[in-house]
Amino acid sequence: MSLVFVVIPAPSPPLQSTDGTVMVRSDARVSSLTVKNVKYTDAGQYLCTARNSIGEDAQPAHLEVLYAPKIQGVLAMYTWEGNAVNLSCEVQANPSEVTLVWLRDGQQLPSANTSNIKIFQNLAASFLEVTPTSENDYGSYNCSASNDLGTESKEFLLIQADVPSAPTLGLVEPFSSTARIQLMEPEATGGVPVLRYKAEWRPQGQGTWAQQTYELPEGSLSEVTVDNLKPETSYEVKVSAVNGKGEGDSSPTALFKTEPVRKPNPPKLEGSPRPKGNSFRVNWIKQDDGGSPILHYLIRYRPKQTSDWKPEIQLPSASEHVLLTGLRWDTEYEVLVVAENQKGKSQPGSFFFRTAAEPSAIPADVSDDSLMNLPMGVIAGILVGVFVLLLLAVDITCFFVNKCGLIMCLCGKPGPGTKGQNLEEGTAAFIKDESKEPIVEVRTEDECTANHNAGGPTEPNETTPLTEPEKRLSEGKRRPGAAGALTEVTGQHDSLIATNVSSSKA
Repeated sequence: MSLVFVVIPAPSPPLQSTDGTVMVRSDARVSSLTVKNVKYTDAGQYLCTARNSIGEDAQPAHLEVLYAPKIQGVLAMYTWEGNAVNLSCEVQANPSEVTLVWLRDGQQLPSANTSNIKIFQNLAASFLEVTPTSENDYGSYNCSASNDLGTESKEFLLIQADVPSAPTLGLVEPFSSTARIQLMEPEATGGVPVLRYKAEWRPQGQGTWAQQTYELPEGSLSEVTVDNLKPETSYEVKVSAVNGKGEGDSSPTALFKTEPVRKPNPPKLEGSPRPKGNSFRVNWIKQDDGGSPILHYLIRYRPKQTSDWKPEIQLPSASEHVLLTGLRWDTEYEVLVVAENQKGKSQPGSFFFRTAAEPSAIPADVSDDSLMNLPMGVIAGILVGVFVLLLLAVDITCFFVNKCGLIMCLCGKPGPGTKGQNLEEGTAAFIKDESKEPIVEVRTEDECTANHNAGGPTEPNETTPLTEPEKRLSEGKRRPGAAGALTEVTGQHDSLIATNVSSSKA
């Protein structure tokens, strides 16, 4: 393949690449670039530039190469029964319209008897998802890609993963209640990454094995720490590696003896700046407690350039951090944290940090520690304000529901209670506007006679004497102009029964 350019004048003598596949010739006013044994990787843009003493000029040319599909991808994948894995058949081709087919033992996939196989495809790749259910699912799978210029096939292997081999234990460093164990990774991971380690330990030759797992962070794990040990006791420990397939063999046991009760180890310190630049949070990780519970932590800090320490801070044994506030801007500080048990104080754990430069405007501290930094008077004022608002809400509710409370006292006399209101409503039935009849119970003369003849309580009639309150109520309810009518009112407990008797009975 040759690219021919016309240049004025011819700029340079013939040139060629070191492997001889690319050659440039310049004859008179024509320059040509020749590419031998063209590959698909030769496609792209080429630039021809001509220069002389007056100036230069350039002209680009684009080379497009048509080629049959080229298959790429990881050729071997490890998995285990029940764990889905993708075989990726990635294709480059021009023209890019490609037909992709997966085959196994000459049979196109997926087939009627391969329910554990799925295919996902886009323009550039085809993914064969296999979920092994038996050993028959492991083996070779073939991907075939075709376009107008040809076909390419490639074999992919699905391999059954194995559990990892045993790790190797290194130095064991015992303390009073903990032991630090160095380890080296297994020689064989089983084809898939190690996910975690499991340590088991017990008093030498007796009892059941205590155990603890250690998740593998990004990278590798070089040591593990076992805890809850007894001082001056001999122990044996072993460690195993775990991957997705399962747990591998344990390492040979290592023996060690813990130290007697002593002072604790110094805490391990780390820190993080707070949103407000002149405050800093220092965290610590508890180390070996010396076989005796930690009583408290003692914290001291100072600007590094001064010799005067700030007043010592004492925090309970459960504490894991301290927040230092009101620090100087753009200043380096030193922090010391000491753990103390019944045997005494540990060596201090130290940490150095530098505060931020003072900003033109101090941002609001939106951290969770903001409320802790407020003065006690401000916190007490907030609580009192909340309590007053709560009482006011209750009082307003009482005012509208029961017509009582402080607001009712300020606005006027409290309204009648429920019982008084019921009595007033009962009386109103007889003294309301005269244009309406009172609610009465009307009985005939026969009903009254029958009632007299019955053995029950005597029913009052028009000849029954009225009590004094009944007389007043009866006189108040008599209508003007109806002198011949008599209203009999009988009081029984809290209810009233009124009977109209015709004037003929009078």
